[in-house]
Amino acid sequence: MIEIAVIVPMLFASIAALIMGRKHWRYVSYVAVACSLISLILVAYAMLNNPGSWSVTWFAIGGIVFPISTVAAPLNLLLLALIAIITPLVLLYSMGYMRVPSEQGRYYFEICAFAAAMMLFAISSNLITMFIGWEMLGLTSYLLIGFWRQKSSAVDAGIKVITIIFIGDMLMLGGIILMWVSLHTFSFAAIASATNYGPIAYAAMLLIIIAAFTKSAQFPFHEWLADAMEGPTPVSAFLHSSTMVKAGVFLMAVMLPVIYAFRFGPLLIVVGTITAVIGALNAASETHIKRILAYSTIEDLGLMVIALGFNSIAAAMMLFTVQTFYKAQLFMDAGYMMEANNENTDIKKIAGPSNYKRLLIPSMIGAASLAGIFPLSGFFGKAAVDALAPNIATYLLLSAISLLSSFYIFRWLIVPLKNGKKTKKYAAMPHSMIIPIYVLSALIFAASAAYLVLPYYIGYGINLSILHSILFTAVALAGIAVAFVEYRSSRSRFTLPKWLNFVYTRPIVNAAYNSVVSAVGVVAEAADSFEFWAYTFISAGAHGFNEIGSLVSRVENGRLDYYLVLFVAGVILIFILMVVI
Repeated sequence: MIEIAVIVPMLFASIAALIMGRKHWRYVSYVAVACSLISLILVAYAMLNNPGSWSVTWFAIGGIVFPISTVAAPLNLLLLALIAIITPLVLLYSMGYMRVPSEQGRYYFEICAFAAAMMLFAISSNLITMFIGWEMLGLTSYLLIGFWRQKSSAVDAGIKVITIIFIGDMLMLGGIILMWVSLHTFSFAAIASATNYGPIAYAAMLLIIIAAFTKSAQFPFHEWLADAMEGPTPVSAFLHSSTMVKAGVFLMAVMLPVIYAFRFGPLLIVVGTITAVIGALNAASETHIKRILAYSTIEDLGLMVIALGFNSIAAAMMLFTVQTFYKAQLFMDAGYMMEANNENTDIKKIAGPSNYKRLLIPSMIGAASLAGIFPLSGFFGKAAVDALAPNIATYLLLSAISLLSSFYIFRWLIVPLKNGKKTKKYAAMPHSMIIPIYVLSALIFAASAAYLVLPYYIGYGINLSILHSILFTAVALAGIAVAFVEYRSSRSRFTLPKWLNFVYTRPIVNAAYNSVVSAVGVVAEAADSFEFWAYTFISAGAHGFNEIGSLVSRVENGRLDYYLVLFVAGVILIFILMVVI
């Protein structure tokens, strides 16, 4: 029951925000932060006391029971803990970021409902409960990404997000139905322990995997995550660190035994590799301060999927854990710089953290962790994935991705730093925006301990050899060196190298999306035309038969002599036909 209790404070906060938003908007943020801290305490209690599982019948039809059930297994508690830690930090940051009185109630309602949905998803023990959380995540993310509804770009981004996610939702629903038809269970544990998998279960698992790809922004569904940057910065920090974008990865981790039973591992490796490469290349060539981090998240998610493809849940969850802290912190850094630069988003024009010394060190910590510098937690997460390479070609590819990672994140840091030397110092931001950044910086260091603790917690170990650690560190330092050499001088525009413009795939992918939409539109128009002509033909036929019926009805007039004449005429006609034929 403690699992459900964890969600209650955030649901209460969302309802309170909706009620208090108009008259008592000044207190909405305090209620939200207080409720998130209560949830954090309840999660800590759950982790220390192993509450087990909980289930209640939602409804039943024809003997089929649809239960709402939760579980407090180590993997579930891990995700729940990450959400519970990040939520109060995001809400505290929001207190300084969200200063529009009229939007307070709506903002805190949506973000608290978003947190509650992710918590429900984290502790679900069957496909029914998971799907409820899955759908709530889709709806609330659409509302949050399109939050600034007066901006057409935000509205378009929200539509794009919900469209791609809806594709996954339909695939997920189809997979759930097929899984029930095949195995007659919704339980993750029962599905994993089944021995009578058949072709229907195979199809169900494939649909679920593709649905997970849409949620976790895997190729070819990845581009919605870059457009999601139209939402408020705290939402970006929440979305990219511990919530929705990791839902698909988490689902695949939970169902990894089934994925491997059907030999879907190579599919995960291929899709994850393509996604990681695209994410790294776009991050290295993007200039939007938040989109660089968004493509970095796409890369991280691709690496997690690669680890799952290699059947290493430990490496996947290691990166899953440490990425939470450095990505949330970097997004908060970006939001801080945007706020101080009148919402400018171009790193070539933004005055960087050198203009505000309290932000400089945290920014460097977050960037170094993402780059994989020892002993920061990012090193353990990314090195664990690289260590899975089964051959030299795979290792070189993963090393190239790591090289790009350290390059683009220090480019993200260095260019605004150089700009800062030529611009005036900007005003100090609220302390509520600084405190979460420093807390996350501390958590980046603390998360390094996950390398020692996590294997015992989830039951799987991670082995990093000294040679591999040295090589990985050397690659990360090489990327930093390239960024420093490339951007060491304050060039007027900090123009990109030509090779970075060449590898920027965002326009190509969006053009492909538009082509697909156009093709669907053509098919829809053709179907509409076919329906029109089919309806016209059927209507004409029906009208003709109706006229024939009217004529025939006149023949039945009740006169015997009339019927006799028709009978004789019919006999003569038949005789003539027989003679002619």
